[in-house]
Amino acid sequence: MHQEILNKDQLDLLPLVKEFRREFCLAGGTAVALQIGHLRSVDFELYKTAPLKPVRIISKISASGFSYSVTRKVDDQLNVTVNNVMFTFFQYPFEIDCKIKYEGLQMPDLLTLAAMKAYALGRRSKWKDYVDLYFILKNHHNLEEIIKKAEEIFGQLFSEKLFR
Repeated sequence: MHQEILNKDQLDLLPLVKEFRREFCLAGGTAVALQIGHLRSVDFELYKTAPLKPVRIISKISASGFSYSVTRKVDDQLNVTVNNVMFTFFQYPFEIDCKIKYEGLQMPDLLTLAAMKAYALGRRSKWKDYVDLYFILKNHHNLEEIIKKAEEIFGQLFSEKLFR
């Protein structure tokens, strides 16, 4: 694992992130970067399949003693800035196995994260998703593997046409 991709504020917040390990999995660019070390991270994205409980999340953050502010709160997503680091808590409606364990955190394997990124491209286009996929494709998995995994997870909701 590439812990060097985390900045000082994120390293200070790892104990707080671990407080959520029973309910949430780490995802997004930070999970990818921890596994392949291709870029610096700036945030934490944590997901679960069950509905979010914002009051419970905020209570844990408040108990940590770090300064925080809620920047977005909708049914399936809560964004909180903690000690200058953005946390995104979200409900993900697909069962994703968090096979990788690191420092008390759990996250999907790299192929699953790549499939999640590929699926996200059909919903939103963010440059960081393209960057993550570029490095995954360059050094770790081929397009066919990613498409197959995305189809396994997302079924008809994933369009492989995005990659043909």
